[in-house]
Amino acid sequence: NPQYVLNVGDNFYWSGIPETCRSAHADGLTFQEFAAGWQGIYGGLANKPWISCLGNHDYGGWMFNHGWPQQIGYSFVNKNWILPGRYYSKVMYHDGFTVEYFIIDSNAWDAKDGDIDPEHNICSRKHNHAGANCAAAGGPSSILTCKSWFWSTYGVQKTWLKTKLATSRADWQVVVTHF
Repeated sequence: NPQYVLNVGDNFYWSGIPETCRSAHADGLTFQEFAAGWQGIYGGLANKPWISCLGNHDYGGWMFNHGWPQQIGYSFVNKNWILPGRYYSKVMYHDGFTVEYFIIDSNAWDAKDGDIDPEHNICSRKHNHAGANCAAAGGPSSILTCKSWFWSTYGVQKTWLKTKLATSRADWQVVVTHF
């Protein structure tokens, strides 16, 4: 009977929630996907807090434009799905000690130039359609900006992480990534 689940991504395998990334709102399809792919699979365990991160398959597997923002949005309608952003920290309290989890999005390691390794590249020209755009949800604005977006935001996260680790008052600090 765990207190919570530490979830390291690929939450909706194979290619994420089948919605575009243009909205961060969890709507009917998002609710259906969570009902079938989370609550339906994990049953009572889905009634525990899930401290979650995004994996490459949450972006779309070999694409970046599937429903990853909706997974973040779902955090605001279901208290057990904890994914309030692409990176965040969460303190958990145990008998006699605290743990602070630092969740970061390490999917930059799967973001390559558009023509490189299309079967293992969320910025692939082969699998992303030419107009792929997640700018409305704070993501890459195109295939051309995809790799740099992932790597620049990863740099921001590393700076954030160093600051947060230095100021954490928890007994234990744990960094959670997908890669």
